[in-house]
Amino acid sequence: MEAEAERELESSFLPAYALVRSILYSDYGRKNARYTKTQIAVLAVLYWKKEMCMSELAELISVPREQMTRAVVPLVDDVLVERYSDEINRKRVHVCLTDAGQEYIRTYLHSHLDILREKLSAEESARLTEAVKTIVDILRDLRSRQ
Repeated sequence: MEAEAERELESSFLPAYALVRSILYSDYGRKNARYTKTQIAVLAVLYWKKEMCMSELAELISVPREQMTRAVVPLVDDVLVERYSDEINRKRVHVCLTDAGQEYIRTYLHSHLDILREKLSAEESARLTEAVKTIVDILRDLRSRQ
């Protein structure tokens, strides 16, 4: 890869990451957001993945396991997430959404996506969807080669 193209690729990751986080996990001006960005990420991942062990979830969200534990405890206390030990390996802890957690994150995501829909034309929305699918495909391909 040409050096200039390589620098351009490298420099595009951080703004893309920051923009995605700000769109999906912002509170859109609401004061006193109830949950942290990490907690919203936990709920969103569990919404899409259904159930995961804590270490896989921490890796997927890119946070240390200790931080993942601190993020999940209030979600368990608020009955949005259920946490349980693996029957075979008691050290493995699994988490999944409760019905209340499903409803909370579904409403949260829909409200954020509605804000996007309001600001994007149908053509822009279709272009964004296609671009995101392309990016995910390329990144999955890249990760499988590692």
